[in-house]
Amino acid sequence: MQQDPPAPEVTLKAALVRRAIADVYRAVRFREDKPALQNLLQKGLVGDDLWNSLLAAERELEGEVREVCAEANTFVEGWGSLIFPTANEVIANEKMRTMFDSTNKLRAEKGEHISMLIWFPVFRSGEHITDFDLAGQN
Repeated sequence: MQQDPPAPEVTLKAALVRRAIADVYRAVRFREDKPALQNLLQKGLVGDDLWNSLLAAERELEGEVREVCAEANTFVEGWGSLIFPTANEVIANEKMRTMFDSTNKLRAEKGEHISMLIWFPVFRSGEHITDFDLAGQN
């Protein structure tokens, strides 16, 4: 029987970051949904079984987060404390890229040219000249 070679470390690290990203999304979802579910529970519109299910899922996520941190530390000592901030940065970058791409797509659909304002700081006699100064409006 032939065994597959182990996955490269860079692939395992990338998979672990993706796992942390998924955990961040789940944590955000819990933060958003828990107060609403608690409100419904207090009004008697949902049963205790649903609330207990949410609490169990939340405990499961906490265990998952500890596991990801521990696994990150097996790659590089101390990475466990940095992997979730890294995951948040990746999420923010993905959101920004999505917004940029959708803006470009919308402009292209409307036939508008994409223009970017390039701003260079200019100094004169120790003063900072703004783009208004360059346009002659000040």
